[in-house]
Amino acid sequence: MAVLLTLMLITVAGLGVLNSVILDARERIHDLGVCKAIGMLPRQTLSLVLASVAVIGVNGGLLGVPTGSHCTTSSCR
Repeated sequence: MAVLLTLMLITVAGLGVLNSVILDARERIHDLGVCKAIGMLPRQTLSLVLASVAVIGVNGGLLGVPTGSHCTTSSCR
């Protein structure tokens, strides 16, 4: 039972990250077009997008891990 719940939570978290990545790319489509127009290579554009996704992921981890740890060990029960 715990394994099933864990898999469901991981799936939901993964879908949330995917949603953030897609929305970030859609919001920046004009900026990415400008980067292409001034001569950025596709690899550089991909690196730019991946760097922003990495920052979002690290920030989420930095906020989520302590919060989850606090909620499992103290007053959130």
